[in-house]
Amino acid sequence: RRAIIHEIPKGKYSAESSTQVALSHSETSLQVETRRFIEENMLDFSLRHPRLIVEDPMLGGTSPALVREMLNDESAFVTGSQSLAHLLHQSQTGNSPSGILIVAVVEDGNSVSVAILKAEHQEGMRLKRGDSGNADHFDLEHLNELIVGNNSRVYKIAVLGVDSDLISGQMVDQQNGVAFADFFLTNFLGCKLADDAEVQTKQFMDAALTFINT
Repeated sequence: RRAIIHEIPKGKYSAESSTQVALSHSETSLQVETRRFIEENMLDFSLRHPRLIVEDPMLGGTSPALVREMLNDESAFVTGSQSLAHLLHQSQTGNSPSGILIVAVVEDGNSVSVAILKAEHQEGMRLKRGDSGNADHFDLEHLNELIVGNNSRVYKIAVLGVDSDLISGQMVDQQNGVAFADFFLTNFLGCKLADDAEVQTKQFMDAALTFINT
């Protein structure tokens, strides 16, 4: 229904760094083809095998409160998305790549959710025809601004709604395969996996690897 885009620099947040989040201050106009591309090439494609997540009040994260506010108050959408962009930059690790953050309000039947997607930067070339009489030719123009295409990687994605007063939804971390980045799930989203058995298995594996490595 609505969308906004912010630019997230690479790496870990530092108060001394001159690289800051580039914020949008108004919504992105969603043309029909743009909306179709986001739905089919990002949301539907990325969420084929999602992990179910639920808010963890013990973490005290701010993202669940921001999602609630954006769902309950339409006027809070832009400022809430800006806060999410800052929080993502502050939460990510030193090797996190730069990219764009897309925050959108999406509908599925009677449910309304907030979708959060981080996609990579891309460069590209645009073919332009030069009209000069008998010397007609094609020029190549280098595009170094942000481009999102079919080959773009959507690094991380979450779709969150309200269920029994708790924020819950789906998450995919394509950057880490079957695993996921702890900073994205806990520090940024303020959530935990809904399947406690999966959480316990991961804790067991982490402890076993630590033991073996030491």
